[in-house]
Amino acid sequence: MCKFNPKNNSRRIDPCMKNFVKRLNVIFDKLKKHKEGDFRILACCCGHGKYPMTIVCSYNNEDIGKTIIEFISGKGLYKKSRKNALIINTEFRKKKFYKKDKQGYYYIPESLIVKGEGGGNIEGVGEGVMVEEIDS
Repeated sequence: MCKFNPKNNSRRIDPCMKNFVKRLNVIFDKLKKHKEGDFRILACCCGHGKYPMTIVCSYNNEDIGKTIIEFISGKGLYKKSRKNALIINTEFRKKKFYKKDKQGYYYIPESLIVKGEGGGNIEGVGEGVMVEEIDS
């Protein structure tokens, strides 16, 4: 785990994840050669001990087309409908995958698992972390 640096110079991949991402890219290249689809890593974060590790990938397959997923949790990263909360949007986000908490740590809301009624306990979140969504 690397030390959190609020001034990351707009890096999309944490330095501590560099070797892991290189290895994943080798695996993704082998999948592409076997026509299993085309994975591409767009961004990732180690979580800095506060949140779960996340890897944002685009996946392109002839059968299902292009999707954007959080690789570790396997969840799709969809755009949110701003007009009506009841409408489920099937369009994937192309950017703004991460939200920022009050302490400056980034996380992907879809990767958090809320436990209990009222969302009082969030799995994968370090103690003392206040999570709030920042509109971007």
